[in-house]
Amino acid sequence: MAWVARFLDQLKHALVPRGRVLLDICRLCRGVDLGMTLNQALAELLPPWDYAYYRERLCEERGLLDHDSSCLAPYLSVEHTVPAMLSVVGELFGVRFDRMTPETWDPRLTLREHVDMFAVWDEGVDEHAFLGYLYLDLFWHHGKTKTGMVAYTRPICVGHTATASGTRKYPSVCLVLNLAPTNPVLGFHGVRTFAHELGHCMHVLFQQVTHAITSGRHLGSDYVEIPSHVFEHMFLQRDMLKKIGRHRAYLDADAMRAWSAAHPDATCPPPERIPDELLQTTADSLAFLTLYGNLGSL
Repeated sequence: MAWVARFLDQLKHALVPRGRVLLDICRLCRGVDLGMTLNQALAELLPPWDYAYYRERLCEERGLLDHDSSCLAPYLSVEHTVPAMLSVVGELFGVRFDRMTPETWDPRLTLREHVDMFAVWDEGVDEHAFLGYLYLDLFWHHGKTKTGMVAYTRPICVGHTATASGTRKYPSVCLVLNLAPTNPVLGFHGVRTFAHELGHCMHVLFQQVTHAITSGRHLGSDYVEIPSHVFEHMFLQRDMLKKIGRHRAYLDADAMRAWSAAHPDATCPPPERIPDELLQTTADSLAFLTLYGNLGSL
């Protein structure tokens, strides 16, 4: 594990100085606001309750996006982006997501409104191709926590576990968000959260273990979180955002008419895909916010 220690040490030496510079900038801004001298401002600790304020302020001054921006959100709708992300996972890992409805599967199947159920299949093998079930419960409803954009996975039958009889116990996993039903938009933060939790879901669905205690999220945090962070990093790349993003106005004719009615002065429709300049701003913003989000550890 010596190489891990060396790698972490390299990250520390590369990132800590940049973080300290940014932290000093925040202290100086706060010092100006409070009428402090230069030495007083740099000697003061940045209170935890000021982090969000100066994050937004620095983003505005630098022309960056603070988490979800109104100019990016229309390109990341639930209707298009979620199927696009599942399609990417299918292409990368050779799996298929079959949406299950009473009409296509079983008349006795009953799902809450806005909840989708998928049977997940491994298309790379002929035998035991079924992997498990994936549920998407993305919108807030009565009985769910009201905390915005909280996501978690809920393994029902954890792991791909062999029973005493030699049969398989297949997993069911539920990905839960709390989006507003009246505004079905993931936005940038929602894509990040969905990607993270989708990583947990696929981790569970791909596992083949003998004992359920060694599956899912029962293991060490590094082992559990690596797939999710890989998914986050993958889906937040510029090329990937371009692939999974599409303006809501292009979903159907009604959506375009609604957009036109809301923008009567527009001379042309919006770009169908996320513009390159917006993608660049998003990439710059992500780098800044990632660094800023770790200032508390300095």
